[in-house]
Amino acid sequence: MSDELLKLADAVECYKVEGPWDIARDRERDLNERIAIAAGVPCTVRVGHPALGDERTIPARIPAYTASLDAAMTLVPEGRFVGALNQCDTDGEWYARIEAHDAVYEDATATTAALALTTASLRARASHLRMEVE
Repeated sequence: MSDELLKLADAVECYKVEGPWDIARDRERDLNERIAIAAGVPCTVRVGHPALGDERTIPARIPAYTASLDAAMTLVPEGRFVGALNQCDTDGEWYARIEAHDAVYEDATATTAALALTTASLRARASHLRMEVE
């Protein structure tokens, strides 16, 4: 699982919005769905009432991790915190660092703050999983 999180983190870090807006939107939606699945967020919800016979499953609203800092913050693992989130002077890229009190940290750079924070959070989740296994 930690290897999958690291591959996903690399995909997020390299993500750039390109092409027609509708194609870019669909690619971003797919990426956000992959992040939600990796983070254990349900991608479907049950609605209706079984006693009335109208219960059904519909797609859940997936958080926009790649576009929203609020959504990206929900990926920071418990016991970790955002140690840095700033824009680099030289190239305009964003830098994010997720830290733990034991001085372990994961970092990332990306084209937007949300992408950098999402990437660093996914790496921190992978690191946390590796430590649990050891």
